[in-house]
Amino acid sequence: MLEEFAAIRDQPAVAALALTHFSERLAERAVWVGIGNRDGRVGTESCLRFAQTIADVEAARGCAASRFECHVVPEDGHHFSDPWHEAGGRYLLAMAST
Repeated sequence: MLEEFAAIRDQPAVAALALTHFSERLAERAVWVGIGNRDGRVGTESCLRFAQTIADVEAARGCAASRFECHVVPEDGHHFSDPWHEAGGRYLLAMAST
């Protein structure tokens, strides 16, 4: 839970914002997710849970070729170094041309 939502975390509207609730709509679409292996702000574990829900939906649908990518990278905290920003950009450009 992001600190900005801590005071209102029990409100249903906040819980509804969890990315796992969007897995059905995001499955089989071009999605690139990256997170540091020790991200205490967003939470590496919650990001991986989101990635797993996408994989589960795609598997249930029989998706043969996923366009979902999840990268867990060796970065401390809540930031990416330039190579990971560039990798995300390359992915977006590649998906835009398909």
